[in-house]
Amino acid sequence: MNKSEHIKYWIDAANVDYKAMNNLFKSKDYVWSLFLGHLVIEKLIKGVG
Repeated sequence: MNKSEHIKYWIDAANVDYKAMNNLFKSKDYVWSLFLGHLVIEKLIKGVG
C-alpha cells in the first residue's frame, strides 16, 4: 500500500464513522456519538501520521 492509498483508507474509514456519529447525535445518543467522534479524530491522525 503506497502513501496515498494509506491516507485514503483512513479518511474513508473516518467518513463512515463521522456519518454514524452524526446519526447517533441526532438520536440523542450522546455518549456513543462522542465515542465515535474520538475514533474519527484517531483515524484522521493515523492518515497523516
